[in-house]
Amino acid sequence: MAFSREYAAKVILTEEQFRQTMRAQYTMYNNFDKNLSTNKWVDVLNPFLGVLGLVFTNVPRFGTPIGIATGIVSLLTELVPDEEGDLEDMVKGGYWEFGYIDDFFSRNPRYDRLEIRFPFLEYESGGVPVRFVTGRGLVTRAHSGSGWEILE
Repeated sequence: MAFSREYAAKVILTEEQFRQTMRAQYTMYNNFDKNLSTNKWVDVLNPFLGVLGLVFTNVPRFGTPIGIATGIVSLLTELVPDEEGDLEDMVKGGYWEFGYIDDFFSRNPRYDRLEIRFPFLEYESGGVPVRFVTGRGLVTRAHSGSGWEILE
């Protein structure tokens, strides 16, 4: 049985890492309904190796394509159709909200990194914790050549 919890947590990302995170969540959302095997999920997730452990799990040893793929396959096999639909809606909503952070980076090119408090929905299935961004992140600090600025 998959157990879930919702919480907020801070993640520090460069602009490139943020864009990879955005693409990774979009890619996950677009593949939920394809009944992919663990090996196919690994292929889907490989391009996002650099952000899997930063964003999509809070346990470093699972922050690999095989770790996240195992968690997703286990999760999707345990969810009933209504729960899977709810998950898809929340993950899609989180992807949509990434636009605000993307705009922040575009309007503020002097910042090379942001600390963002994201709302997460985390599932633990088969002993593997996998989490997804489910809403608008809040930029709490921004880093430039002169150091960190607190924005909260």
